[in-house]
Amino acid sequence: MAGKSLAKDGKALKAVSQGNVNVKPAAVSNSTASGGRFKMDLQMFASSNGSQNKKVLGGKFKDVDATRGVDEVGHHFPQNKFIEQKLHMSRDEGPALLMSKGDHKLTRTYCGRGRRTMIVDEGLSARERMVLDIINIRENFGTKYNQGMLEAIRYAKTLPQFAKKS
Repeated sequence: MAGKSLAKDGKALKAVSQGNVNVKPAAVSNSTASGGRFKMDLQMFASSNGSQNKKVLGGKFKDVDATRGVDEVGHHFPQNKFIEQKLHMSRDEGPALLMSKGDHKLTRTYCGRGRRTMIVDEGLSARERMVLDIINIRENFGTKYNQGMLEAIRYAKTLPQFAKKS
């Protein structure tokens, strides 16, 4: 598709809008403005699996954090201190959800509230803490983070620390 104008190629525009290709602006094809407009060609390189730049909304913290934007953060749930101290997992291995930084500050485990939460939640399992965090996120943000939470839960179910107790 390199060299084709998006204005003439509806398929390319649809692929770009769906996030299926990386778009890198090529040189402006006409260096002088024609009627106040530049014609710009775009070079498109489809990623091998179609998800090279796709954000990870939930799952392993390392994967979520690697795709976050400038105003986004990976939110551990349960909180990172519990993951490291009680579950003996690394920060990168814990379940997480991609959130805006502003929303993250409103969660029950953010900063000073996290210290209190560690005390209040003493004796709860990883699954029970995760449920409380999900309830907190749903109360504060409705369904905004549902997809990321589902992905994080799916990941947590693969970890022995989150196994159902018989």
